[in-house]
Amino acid sequence: EQAALYGAVLKEVRAQVMGEVERQGMAKSHIQILAGLTRLRQAACDPRLLGLPREFKDEDSGKLVALRELIQTSIEGGHRVLVFSQFVSMLTIIRKA
Repeated sequence: EQAALYGAVLKEVRAQVMGEVERQGMAKSHIQILAGLTRLRQAACDPRLLGLPREFKDEDSGKLVALRELIQTSIEGGHRVLVFSQFVSMLTIIRKA
């Protein structure tokens, strides 16, 4: 399901960026391109980062499920874990999971 959502976001971002490049040219479209890349990164991390009206669960994020397993295995093995994200909201989601 997350892959399908990512595909939909990719299609939307691609259309927006291509339209902006057509109207403004590549040189003046950097902001739209960077915004699109950020949106794709958010979709890849966790669907809740997109701010969509739909409710998502922890299980809807493949990365969150994998992270939870990795942290659990690491702690059981006596290791410490440092989690970093460029999205503060992702850290909030991780903390609540």
